[in-house]
Amino acid sequence: MDRKIMAALFAAVLLAAGALLPGRVFAQTENRAQFQAMYLKYLETEGFPAEIDEDGDILFRQEGRVYFIIVNDSDPAYFQILFPNFWRIESEADQQRAAAACSEVNRTTKIARVFLVSSGRNTSIIADVLLPSPKDFSAVFSRMMGTIATARGKFLDEIRR
Repeated sequence: MDRKIMAALFAAVLLAAGALLPGRVFAQTENRAQFQAMYLKYLETEGFPAEIDEDGDILFRQEGRVYFIIVNDSDPAYFQILFPNFWRIESEADQQRAAAACSEVNRTTKIARVFLVSSGRNTSIIADVLLPSPKDFSAVFSRMMGTIATARGKFLDEIRR
């Protein structure tokens, strides 16, 4: 194909993409609000105090612990629950034990993964699944929370050995 024709086609594609971008941003914002409302309503009916955080994710509490539903409007089928910063790492030796504990927990636990954060000074757990439809999150929410609790318990057992 002639270089001029290719250049013209490339320019047309870029212009078309640019024209669509504002609509895509609007659609994502609209979807984000729908997801936020859906998650907040569910958490309210289940008795979890919840709010939208500064990032647009859903912060909620269970038994005095803070969790987040990560609102992912670019991939609506991807659902995540984060349990952040549950174990503080005080030393290099703690960091090595925590890394080994993370590895063992991740090897033996379904759905939930424990990982080091903040330059290896803290640990968090994330549970994530792919859903047939975003509204299906409620069918797996309790089990995901259970896997987070299981991962936390296994991590604490490993780290205290």
